[in-house]
Amino acid sequence: MDIDWRRLDLMPLLKVINSLNLADVQVYYFRARETGLVDPLLELSIGLAYIHRALQRQADNRHIFLLQGFTFLMNYYRLTYQKSGSYPPRQAARIQQNAEYNIARAFHHSGLLTYATRYYEKAIEISDELGGLEKDLVFEAVHNLNLIYCLGGNVDATRKLTDKYLVI
Repeated sequence: MDIDWRRLDLMPLLKVINSLNLADVQVYYFRARETGLVDPLLELSIGLAYIHRALQRQADNRHIFLLQGFTFLMNYYRLTYQKSGSYPPRQAARIQQNAEYNIARAFHHSGLLTYATRYYEKAIEISDELGGLEKDLVFEAVHNLNLIYCLGGNVDATRKLTDKYLVI
């Protein structure tokens, strides 16, 4: 399958690619990257492909795959923050909150809960600073942070978060 990357929109293409084997997916992602396409979504997709591959049962070298995956995710994070600078403040905050949440989810999924906590807290802080956002991810971040706190046995922190953000 030969794809002309300059002719295709990235979103529908990602849906097609994600239906393939993870090893095959990476080939197509890197072909897109070789065309000079600098896009946060592409970096996120490559990073997640590496992380998912690292967490598979047959992974050859989990640590290398995780390292590569988080390298791409941090590049996504950097590009997203750069891109958000060209938007109005509330929209920029929403973009930044999305980046924080995505990084937190990747750390959470990988079992690196200490790192996930930092990014979830930052996503919550972004929402608090502006008094809530459109399409706010604060409830998802609080829920996931509560799961981490419960696993760690920190019932007081869980109760505080729940009372502040989740109780109507």
